Parts: sequence; structure tokens; C-alpha cells
Amino acid sequence: MKKLNLMLLVFLCCLLSVASVLAQNATVKGTVTNKTDGQPVPLVNVVTQVAGETRGAQTDYDGNYSLDLPPGNYTLEFSCIGFSAEKVEQLLEEGDVVTLDMLLPENAELLDVVVVSGSKFEKRVSEETVSLEVIPPSLVENANNVRVDEAVEKVPGVSVIDGQANIRGGSGYSYGAGSRVMLLMDDLPILTGDAGFPNWDFLPIENLEQVEVIKGAASALYGSAALNGIINLRTAYPKSEPESKVAAFTQVWQNPRNNEVPRVDENGEPVLDEEGNQIIDKKSWWGEQFPIATGFSAAHRQKFGQLDFVGGINAYGDDSWRRSQFTRRIRGNANLRYRATPNISVGLNTNIQVNTSSSFLIWNGDGVDAYTLWDATPRIINKSFKLTLDPFVEYFTESGFRVKYLGRYYKADNKNNTNQSTLSDLYYSEIQAQKRWEDISLVLTGGVVGQLSTVEAELYGNQTLSASNIGVYLQADKKFFDKLNVSAGFRFERNEIEGDKEAKPVGRLGLNYELAEYTFLRASVGQGYRFPTIAERYVETQLGNVDVGINVPVGIFPNPDLQSETGWSAELGIKQGIGLGEWKGFIDISGFINEYNDMMEFTFGVDEALLQLDIVQDIYPGLDTTVIDLGGQAAGFQSLNIGDTRIVGGEISVAGKGKLFGFPTTMLAGYTYIVPKFQEFDRVQEMLSSVDYNVLKYRFRHTAKIDIQTDIKRVGIGLSLQHTSRMEAIDQAFNVFLPGIQEFRDRNDGGTSLVDLRFLYSPNDNDKFSFLVRNLFNVEYALRPALIDAPRSFTLKYARNF
Repeated sequence: MKKLNLMLLVFLCCLLSVASVLAQNATVKGTVTNKTDGQPVPLVNVVTQVAGETRGAQTDYDGNYSLDLPPGNYTLEFSCIGFSAEKVEQLLEEGDVVTLDMLLPENAELLDVVVVSGSKFEKRVSEETVSLEVIPPSLVENANNVRVDEAVEKVPGVSVIDGQANIRGGSGYSYGAGSRVMLLMDDLPILTGDAGFPNWDFLPIENLEQVEVIKGAASALYGSAALNGIINLRTAYPKSEPESKVAAFTQVWQNPRNNEVPRVDENGEPVLDEEGNQIIDKKSWWGEQFPIATGFSAAHRQKFGQLDFVGGINAYGDDSWRRSQFTRRIRGNANLRYRATPNISVGLNTNIQVNTSSSFLIWNGDGVDAYTLWDATPRIINKSFKLTLDPFVEYFTESGFRVKYLGRYYKADNKNNTNQSTLSDLYYSEIQAQKRWEDISLVLTGGVVGQLSTVEAELYGNQTLSASNIGVYLQADKKFFDKLNVSAGFRFERNEIEGDKEAKPVGRLGLNYELAEYTFLRASVGQGYRFPTIAERYVETQLGNVDVGINVPVGIFPNPDLQSETGWSAELGIKQGIGLGEWKGFIDISGFINEYNDMMEFTFGVDEALLQLDIVQDIYPGLDTTVIDLGGQAAGFQSLNIGDTRIVGGEISVAGKGKLFGFPTTMLAGYTYIVPKFQEFDRVQEMLSSVDYNVLKYRFRHTAKIDIQTDIKRVGIGLSLQHTSRMEAIDQAFNVFLPGIQEFRDRNDGGTSLVDLRFLYSPNDNDKFSFLVRNLFNVEYALRPALIDAPRSFTLKYARNF
């Protein structure tokens, strides 16, 4: 009994002590909203100092916070990435419950643009430890880019060759399979499950928030395909007021430059008609019916209580300047996010597309024939259906802990008339946990990832194949002395294709130091890793036949023995904020090195059996090593481990916005120089290449770009310039076996310079009319051999926001 009384006495004392402490405390609470649009701002840090210790809270999805403090006079700081921090003095007395609402102004300077791709959480672009560029939606809309790759090509150091992204020379030409650049949509992979190919037209560009581009190895965070970098399209969510927009355009291509071509025979002699006049052929096979494209898009974003809705539709059709090529597609998307509680949100994002098109792989020759499909290949009509379903759940606490589940199901069903159909299904799941300690400026992010791809395909020898990936990652981001940002990450993943298993670790380390106000010095090194895709190992199809004295089949051949590639990249750079009156921006200068071991690339070559024939001995004189094992007297593409490579280079970029000489002006410009080489250049590599010196194939040593727009009252004038130097080396067999390539390259050996113009007129705040001219000087060019690019075109566009 005495023990029981003693326990009761102790319990009552504890209860009184707690009540006494609580009675002494005060509470400050409120809502933080965006000063610009009145929308609640989540994840705002509300911090103060109590006896030398940091105390704080974080706003929930509705912008609400609550913080218990002892009585006293406090300086409360409200801060959030993308907003200017605000401080306020607040006196709290015992037992007070004070409501303190806050309006945070957006920070519009480019150095404070918010990105997530570099660290998997919101961060200022100026504090990133890697090169990261941001494409705003205004640039995409003003230039009438109908696919994301058209916008990405404006980024310094980035080029897209026949659908494959190439960052700083890290990739060459790959026939629709394998990518060293990871394409993401809302932080989730959107490469096809079988080929690892980016379907740029599938991305919902009409609901774009921004595009983020990381240059350099990002495998530690994003896995195998991020060996050369990532491109992340982030879709927008609704604000406090509903937003809708519609747009429609028509584009017409003109006749090519030097349209009339005198006909000559195989000996170069004029071919005459019955009246003795030389016959004149025209590249413009379309006559008076010019090639045309039309498009329409609509999007709507709105909040319905706790439910966020984003929806869009996009329709596009064209009859190309390339004969027999056309596209008809329609796409719809809907994003739903429900804020079940102030700290929990669930949602489902969907994207669906139906497409009918024809393929154009190789032209029929130089001159007039460049606009016509190679007569040795059949016309391929594709009918495709694509679907993504993305469920997600996110939970976070006021103490800075966040956990989320991200999922994606991606179906790609491609049917055609040439027995090359594929049906692939990709299942992706990720569980990510993150903890933020504001008092010590530390963020830890970790996760577990699983991916399964299955494919049934005529294109892979009528086989049913599968591939899987399991990975774990951990990254720490720490800020020292309020100036030095340190980012370190590690990933371990296991890949498997048809019983072939492999596991590898990769890591990364980055530093960013604020040397002075608006001056940021960075250095980073990251490992990369890429496992072969199903297509790279098992694709098998015939493209046609070519006559070189004998009938030689040309196709794409499998390589089941293809091995994975590894590599690393390092960069040293400085980002300097600049200001010219009201025009603010930055200049970024960097040097980089990328190394790849056992680099995988599609190579166009010939089988040794074909080389033994006297008629083709002059193609590779003196070569006594098998070039490509194609199983007989054949030529074509095959994915190979071509050796160890190194790419060294430098880059300078400038971006800014604001009033320049009194007129609102935006600009994105840059120049990139690379030296792409084999680490050891041997006889086989020399014979495969069209040049006899050490340089990687399908690269541009020099690229320069600028996009600038100035608004004069309600009129906007935009200019885009792009220059690429000559592609020095291609596959030598390309020159020999495919028609017209050598002749075209000999005539166009000075690189390619393109100029686009745009004129915009806004009679009011809601309507905009645009007139665009692409390829102003009607340059005839082919960035990828045997695929002619577009002549000059004119576009009329109307857009309305309401």
C-alpha cells in the first residue's frame, strides 16, 4: 500500500511539472501564402532561436504551421526555396496563442530557380554541385516546340540525333536502342522497357512546369541509363485560381534550297529529253501541295477543395517533307492529387497516346533522292498505343521527415506491316525516405527501387524476353558555414536479362562554395554504369539489300554477348551572377572530362565472310580481324563494345531575364567544345571509321547556341541560332554501302548553321498570335547521315489563356 501511495505521489508530481511547463509556453501559429497569387506555400521552414538552440516547424500542404515556445521576444524567420526569406519580431507572453500569417514573395532571379533533379529535393540551382540547366515553359511555348527534344536542343552542350539525346559528346548514333541519358517525367523513368528509347512526343508538353537537364554521370541517384546525364520534365500543378489554355497552329514547309537538279547518268553525262534539252529534276516531290503540319492542344488546372486536377489533350498531324513519311497522333493526360490530411497526399497521374506514322530510316541517295525513302527498304507503317499509370503517396511531418511511394506502369504497343512489332510492359516502384535537419543544415535521402520489363516482339526473333533492375541509394547533402554545400551519394544495383545477372556500386561527390555574393564555385565527380537493353542484345531485322556487285543483305543484328559499360565524369565550374540594370542572370564556365570503359554503340559494319570476297577487298584493305560477326555475307548495324573512350571539353553558358535597355528580354546562350577520343586507337577502330585519325564517330566538336527574345510593349521578337561543326567521323561502311552519303558529306563539309525567327503579338493579356520562321536561310543539312532534315518552314499559331 505504501508503495502504491508513493507511485501515485510521483505520478502527480510529474503531471504537475508537465502542466507547469505547458502553462509557461506560448503558441504561435498561422498560414503562409504566396504573395503573388495567394496560394498556400507548403514546406516553409519557420525557425527561431531559444537559448542558443534552433527551434522550428514546417508548413503542411495547406500552408499551416504551429510552434510552441517559452515566453519571450523572438525573431521568426520564414524561408522556402524559390521565395525570399522574411523575418518578423514577435513578443510571446505566458499562455499566448498568437496567429501570425505570412506572405512570402517569389524570388524571380535565375540563380534562385528551384530544381529537384540534382538532389531529389527542392534546391536553388545556384547551389547545385553539378551542371544543371532549366528550360522554362515560356521558351517552349514561344518557339512552338511540339516535342520536348526540340526544346532540349536549345540547351548548351545538348544535341539530339535521330531521337537520341547526347550531352557533351557522351553518345553517338544509336539505332533506336539504348540511351546514356535518362529521360524522366515527374522524377520517374520514361524510357521504353525493351529498347530504353525516349519517345519525346509522348511527354505532355502542354502541362509543363519546367525541364531540368543535368550534364554528367547521375547513375548514383537515377541508375543505369543516367551514365551521361538526365532530362527531367516536371508537370505543373494548379494554383489557387483555375487556369486554362488552348493553342492551335499550322506549319508549312517550303521547297528545298537549289530545288532544281539537272539529271546526269552514271558517268556524269547530261540526260536529255526528246527535244535535246537536259532533264531537270526537282527535290520538291510534292509539286504544288506543300508539306504541312497542324496541331491543337488544350490544358486545364484547378483545385476542387482538397483535390488538385490537371488535364490536357494534344493532337498533331503532318505530311513530311520526306516522301512517304507522315504522323497522326492524339494524346491525353490527367493528374490527380488528393490532400487527404494536411500531411498526407495521394494521387494518380495518367498519360495515353494513340499514334499512326511511317518510318524513314535511309534516304535513296544524294540530291533529289535525299527526300525519298531508299528503294531497297519497305515502307513501314506503324500503329502504336502508349499508356502510363503513376500512383503515388507522400507523407511528411513538421519535423522535416518525408516518405513517399512512386510507381509507374508503362505500356508501349507498336504494330507495323513488316513483322517488326513489339509489345513491352515496364513496372517501376520506388520507396523514398528523406529527413531534413534545419538546425544543422543536413538532408539525408535514401530509397529502394525495383523495375521489371517484359517484351513480346517479332523484332527480337519472336521471343518473349524480360529484364529487371533492383537498386538502393543513399545521398547526404550538408551545408557548412552557410557557404559550402557538400553532396555525397551511393547506389548499388543489380541488373538481369534472361538469366544474365550483374551487380555494381556507383558513387558521386560534389562541392559548391559561395565565394562571394552571386559567385559559386563547384566541383563534382560521379561514377556511371549502363547495362545493355533488351533491344541492344536481341534486335534482329532486315532493312533491305544493296548491290555491290553481289546482292548484300543490310539489316540490324543481335549481339547476346554485349557487355555493360562503366565510366565516370568530373567537372570544375563557376557560376557568376550578373546584372545589367534590371536585367539579371548568370554566366557559367566549366571544364569537364568523361571516361567510358567498354562503351556500347551501334556500329555499321560488314561481316568477315563478306570481306573475303574480292569485290569488297578495297573497303578495308589489309584488315585480317573480324569486323562484325553477322553470321554470313552481310552488312548492317550491331551494338558493340567499341573500347575505352575519353571526352575532354569546356563549356560557357549565359542566361538571364529582365529589362535590357528598357525592354523585357530573356536569353539562353552557350558554346561547347569537346575532344572525343578512344583511349587507345587501334587498327580495327581505324578501319571502322571514315577517317584515319583518333576521333569518336557521330560527334560535333564545336556547338554554339543562342535563343533571345525581346518584348516591345505587346510585340515580341525572338531569334534562335544554332551552329554545329562538321561531324568528322561516321562508320566507313555507311559511306560504302548506303547511297549518296559520301557525296552529300563532301558537298557539305563546313558544319551547319541554322537561324530561326519568331514574331509574337498579344492584343491583350489573354490572347497571343505568333508567326515563326524555321531554317530562315533554307539550309540543306542532315545531322544524321542518310536522313535529310527540314527545309525552311512558316508557322502561324494562336494561343489563349483564361
